This record gives sequence, C-alpha cells and structure tokens, in this order.
Amino acid sequence: MAPAHEGPGARFTLLESLREYGAECVQAACEGPATAGRHLQWMAAQWAQADETALREPVLAWTARLAPEIEILRAALRWARATLAAQEAAGDDAVILAEALLALVGHSTAFWQPVGLLAEGAHWCLAVRARAQAHGAPLRRASIHLALALLCRYMPLLQTTESLALALQAAAAYGSAGDVEREYFARYLAWALTMEVDESLDRSPHLQRMQALVQPGWNPLLRRYVRMAWMQDERLQGRPGAFLQGMREDLVLFRQLGAQGESGATGLGLMCAEHDQGCPERAIAAGRVLVDEVRAAGRLRTYAQLFTVHITMLAESGDVAATRPLLAEALPMMPSMSACEILLLAMGWLASHESRDSAAARLLGWFDSPLRGGSNYGERTFTRRCAKALGARLDQRLGTARHQALQAEAANLGEAEAVRLGLAVGSEQERRRQPRTDGNPTAS
Repeated sequence: MAPAHEGPGARFTLLESLREYGAECVQAACEGPATAGRHLQWMAAQWAQADETALREPVLAWTARLAPEIEILRAALRWARATLAAQEAAGDDAVILAEALLALVGHSTAFWQPVGLLAEGAHWCLAVRARAQAHGAPLRRASIHLALALLCRYMPLLQTTESLALALQAAAAYGSAGDVEREYFARYLAWALTMEVDESLDRSPHLQRMQALVQPGWNPLLRRYVRMAWMQDERLQGRPGAFLQGMREDLVLFRQLGAQGESGATGLGLMCAEHDQGCPERAIAAGRVLVDEVRAAGRLRTYAQLFTVHITMLAESGDVAATRPLLAEALPMMPSMSACEILLLAMGWLASHESRDSAAARLLGWFDSPLRGGSNYGERTFTRRCAKALGARLDQRLGTARHQALQAEAANLGEAEAVRLGLAVGSEQERRRQPRTDGNPTAS
C-alpha cells in the first residue's frame, strides 16, 4: 500500500489483487450488504461535511479535493438505488437506506456541474425525486428540490417554470428551518430562474430577501450571489455601466483570490457587458483570454456557456477562420446542455458570412422554433440581440419574404440537420444563386 501522492490529504492505493481478495472475504462472510450499507452511511456523512463549505470555497479547489471520490460516490449511489429497487431492504433498514441515499444525492449536488457532469447529476436527482417527495423531513425534500432546480437550469430536462417552483419550495423550507446560507442560495436561484422565465417579472422580493440574509462575516465568494443579482438588475433597468464596472471589479477580485472558476463565470458577464456597451472587439478579446485559461485547466465543458458565447461573438464578427475549429470543438457539448443551443446562432452567422444565407435562415428558424423547446431569452440578453441582428441581416440579403419562408420551412429541421447545414461549405454556384439586396456581392 502506498500513497497516491504526498502531502496533506494523501490517498493510499491498494493493489487490485488485495482488493479482490478482500471483497471475496467480505462476501464469504455474508457481510456484503452490511459493508455496503456502512460505506453508504460514511459517504453521506463525508459529502454532508463537504457541502458545508461548497458556497464559501473556490469551486475548482473544492471539486479538486473531491474528484478522487467520484468512483466510490457512484458505487454508493448505484448500490443504494439497486438495493431499494429490488426491495432487498425492509422496515427500518429501508428507511435508513433511503435517507442515506437522499442525503448523498442532495449533498453532492454542487459537485456535478463544475466537473462537467451535469447530466449525471441531474439523472441522480430525477431518480430519487419521487422518494424525496414522499419523505417526511422538509429539509431532505428541500435538498432534492434545490438540486433539481440547479442542475436542470442547465439541462433540457424540466421546464424553467417547474425549476423556479422547486427553488421557491426549497427557499421556503430552508427559511422555516433557519438555514440562512441555503435559503440565500435558493433565493438567488429563484431570482435567476424568474429572469429566465420572463425578464419583465418582478424579481425584487428575491433580491431584497437575499440582501436581508447576508451576514457580516461572509466572504466575497458567498456575497457574490447577491452582488450578481443586483448588477444584472442594474443592467436590465437600463444602467449597463454599473454592470460593466461590477464585472471588471469582480474579475480582478476573484483572480486575486485564486478563484479561477468564479473568474470564468464573472468573465462571461464581462463579455456580455462589453458587448452591451457596443464594444464587441473588447468582448471577444476578453473571451479569448478566458477560454484559453479554462482550456488550459481542462474545464471547457464546465464553462460551456462561456465557450459557446465566445464562439458566437466570433461568428457574428465575421472571423470565419477562428469560428470553424472552435465550433467543431464545442458541438459535442450541444445535445446535453441547453446553454449550448446558442451555437445554432454561431452556425447561422458563420453560414451568412460564408454567403450561405439560405442555410443561415434555416438555422435561425430552427433556433426560434417552438418545436425545439429551447430557452426563453429576454430582449436585453446577448443571445436575443444576436438573433435579432442575424434576422435583420438576412432580411436585407435575402429579402424579408424569402427569409421568412425559409424560417418557416425550418420549424421542424432537427438538431442533426441543423449541424450539417451549419458546418457545410457552400459551392460557388450556390453562392451565386443567393439573392442579394446589399449591393455588394463580395461583402460578408
């Protein structure tokens, strides 16, 4: 037996042959289920302890410490679910097992998104949802409600209105129990989901409650949620300068703290703020630096939204040479993350700049199609602004009637065909057939 690495928190590895022999001994002694149950209880306690610092610790440092536990986390979750499904535990044993399973799922929520495993985390939350609903303890239900609201915010698994309702239920339960930090985070999530449902809805009760919950000793990482909500509201109320200044200040602060994960999330806000102010070149420059940083850290999938917004800004700018390879790198993320649907706009802009305007119109039609079930974007967001600008460009280049007809045809296009269209390279003959009204046959 030898440590896998030196220093504090060193982990010891066991030769596989010894592991197998130990497992055989446990099974021979008929101790398998009891041992697995004790392991589940231990894991639930370990993740509960880790969850206590999840909102106050730099997210990448927090996940790096826990990442070595992922296989035994999965093993504990699989064993508990299978044992309960097979009804191999009964009476008090089944109650204890179900409680440990719910605790482990709830306390591991903050882990899945930063390590790029949103779909897996959401799968476990949905798997235990019915059991949580029937659970007698309000806080155990609240932990699963909050987990679902958080993970499904980035996954096309629940309607945004349903995620909002779950966040509100969690906030109420934590508030009744006096759990200040979790109520605060649930309120932030409710604020964000309210904006995503309809940015004209009143979010002030959530922001005011967050402000009331903030404690004097909280560190900047915990305080950032109320600050982000306030700055976004400033932006949506027509004061984008405050949002831009806040993003710049926070990016400097988080870099000083060595909080790379929080820097990435704040950097996305900075990119959007620069674009809001009519400075797309500054937004692209900031995005290039941030994408390089998260790629070097192996975190592109974790920060898929930052990556895809950067690609879309590049595509809109007409930088075809930079856009194509990045699109190919990002498209595998698209089926599993709603944040990646903006790549449809990136492909639309790419097609238009390559004089494939009919393809661009179809891509825009699929992006806006109600059949696709995509996210609702407010009028002030970069995404909606980008879509409107592409629509205006296509009206000019194709003519409004032709553009609208192509968009209508694409209402049931499908994701696979959209990607094929987006990455195709049009022939010169096709390009010459494209009707133009911009008076410049070589303009992109």
